[in-house]
Amino acid sequence: MLITGIKLLVHQTMFKCLNLSVNGYGRNAVNALKRFLIGQFVKFFLIESISSIIRPLTLSIRLTANIIEGHLLLTLLRIKLLLIHLYFSF
Repeated sequence: MLITGIKLLVHQTMFKCLNLSVNGYGRNAVNALKRFLIGQFVKFFLIESISSIIRPLTLSIRLTANIIEGHLLLTLLRIKLLLIHLYFSF
């Protein structure tokens, strides 16, 4: 019962929003669509520009972290092998 009430409320709200947007734009629908598309293009352009600037920085940080991790792993392995060698040499 509660779920059907929620579904009905969601459908009514969606219909009201759609009705308001269609009736609110009326004759200016083309201008509103142009403003919307231009705004979306600007947002998309800004996000992609920032992404292309930041991507090399983040990749270089990841590469540096992986190199450090590899050297640390080799050092730990070398120490472990040295300890094993010292343990069995006596």
